[in-house]
Amino acid sequence: MKGKFFLIILMCLGLIGCATMSLSKIASANRENLSNLLVGMTKEEVLKIMGAKTQKAGFWDWYIKIKNPYKSKILRGKDKTLEAVYYFTSIEENRLTGERPVISDTKLTPFVFDNGVLIGWGWDFLYSNIEKHELD
Repeated sequence: MKGKFFLIILMCLGLIGCATMSLSKIASANRENLSNLLVGMTKEEVLKIMGAKTQKAGFWDWYIKIKNPYKSKILRGKDKTLEAVYYFTSIEENRLTGERPVISDTKLTPFVFDNGVLIGWGWDFLYSNIEKHELD
C-alpha cells in the first residue's frame, strides 16, 4: 500500500514539473527567438520571428494562456509616439505554491517600435525612451 501511495505522489510531482516545464519552454523559445532580432527590423519581421500565437501551459484544473505577443501598449508624448510589444521571456523556477502562475511585467520583455520599426528592447531601453520623449 505504501508503494502505491508513493507512486501516486511521484506521478503528481511529475505532472507539476511538466506544467512548469511548459511555461519554461515557452519562455526559453521566446528568449532564443530574441537572439535573432536586429534593430531596424519591421514589426512584421519581429512578429514572424518571435511568433504570434497563443499557447496553453498547465494541468488538471488550471491552465494559463501565454499569448505571443503577450500584450502591447501605445506610448504617446508631445512629439513622439512609440509602441511597446511585450513577450513572455522569464519564469521563476522551483516555486511550487499550489497557486496558478501569474505573468507579471517582470516576466516580460518589451520590444519598442517607432513607426513600425524596431528601435530596441528591454526594460532599461523602454524606460530611457519614456523619460527621453516624456511618454505616457
